[in-house]
Formats: sequence, C-alpha cells, structure tokens
Amino acid sequence: MTTPQGGAAATGTWIGVGLSVALLGLSVLSCLATGIVAANESERFAVEVSYVTVPMIAGGLVPWIVALLTRKKSRALAVGAPLGCGCLSWAVALVGTIAFYALVWDSL
Repeated sequence: MTTPQGGAAATGTWIGVGLSVALLGLSVLSCLATGIVAANESERFAVEVSYVTVPMIAGGLVPWIVALLTRKKSRALAVGAPLGCGCLSWAVALVGTIAFYALVWDSL
C-alpha cells in the first residue's frame, strides 16, 4: 500500500495499545485489592488504601484514547504518550482523591 505521494503507508504500532491493556489490567487488580481490603480490614485502613488504588481507574482508562490516536505516529510517541498519560492521569486522580477525602469526606 502506498500513499498518494508514492511513499509507503504508515503501518503504526500496537505497542502503546498493548501497554494500555497492561495499565487497564493493573487498574482492575487495584480495584479488586480495594474491595478485598474493604471487606477484611477496618474502614479507616480501607480508605487509606483507596487513596492509591482508586485513582488507578483513571490511569487504566485514559491511555486507551491516547494509544488509539497516536498509534500511527512515530514509535516513540505511540509508546510514550499512553504511558505518560496513564501516569499523569493517575497522579491527577490521586491528588483529587486525597483532596476529596481531606475536604469533603469529613463533612458527609
């Protein structure tokens, strides 16, 4: 297959999508771990564990969008962008979760 200019078509890479699958699997495992801790430990400890594990949901879902959009770009971008967005979305969700528990949870 060639492009209209006569060059080879960009085939893309599925590495970033595969890494997104791995991040999604990690987020599912973290949700399962949160449920196990909530069922077997005290409420206070379960909340402390959820500070780290619940934001992993964003870290597992956001990279899919980026991976599919950058799949046909350069290999470095197709691999690095989903990883970077997954880690960044986890960090933002972590700050949001801690802020929620610190500011809102006590007043509920």
